[in-house]
Amino acid sequence: MKHPIKYLAGVLLLAALVYASCKKTANSPTSQHTDSYAALSSSIAVNFYQSILGKFGGINVNNGVKAPSSMVMPGRQSLFSTSLCGFVKDTAFASHSTSGDTAKTFSGILDFVFTCGSTTVNGYKVKDSVISTAIGTSFNDYDMISQNYTVVALDSTFKSVSMNGSLQSLVKNSTLTNSTVSAYKQLASVYAMAGLTVVLTPGSADVTTGVATFTTVQTNLDLSVSPNVQTLTFTGTIQFLGNHMAKLTINPNHVYSVNLITGVATPI
Repeated sequence: MKHPIKYLAGVLLLAALVYASCKKTANSPTSQHTDSYAALSSSIAVNFYQSILGKFGGINVNNGVKAPSSMVMPGRQSLFSTSLCGFVKDTAFASHSTSGDTAKTFSGILDFVFTCGSTTVNGYKVKDSVISTAIGTSFNDYDMISQNYTVVALDSTFKSVSMNGSLQSLVKNSTLTNSTVSAYKQLASVYAMAGLTVVLTPGSADVTTGVATFTTVQTNLDLSVSPNVQTLTFTGTIQFLGNHMAKLTINPNHVYSVNLITGVATPI
């Protein structure tokens, strides 16, 4: 079942948010502010890392070169079977739950296809768009992840893979007062991966080499201050170093070492 319009809508939504925020930045430079560069560096790097691990939904690269468990079909369990070559799964999903006074939703679309070498499966291509929300009496959290990348095995053990492609994320945490948004913090990021090498390990995958460039728009709203909305746009790179560490540069000269597991960012 194809859902190209829904997938495109999610991508265009993020693009529109980034564009609108950039316009605000250009029009009101004196009102801009940001949290510390260390906190921002941590958020940008960790959001990317957790996204490829499926923490916000979607595909977890650490699961290896295999389909998500919900996609396994009778007669097609063998990872190396040539019958999987070109096998496509295109599906939409949605769920709703309530815990205490918090209502949660999780929905999205997934387009997954196996790729092959000369005779066997050697990787996959994935396009997914996932939205999750959590709404309580005093908060409204919204996360959107859109991914479009290719994973290819780099050795016969399938424990080391390459990743190339793009990822977009929108994270918005709102404070509600009398059921109305009184403040929020939003990060909209677009990442481009170039030659990432990922070693699959128990627990969390280790990105050992490669670079991801990013453009991130930070928007804060607080009705108790003036001006109410402050916005900044950042560009830079994440250079992956292995051992769950990365060197993050926010142009032109803010450089931090970030632990992708703990989120601790240290100036370099």
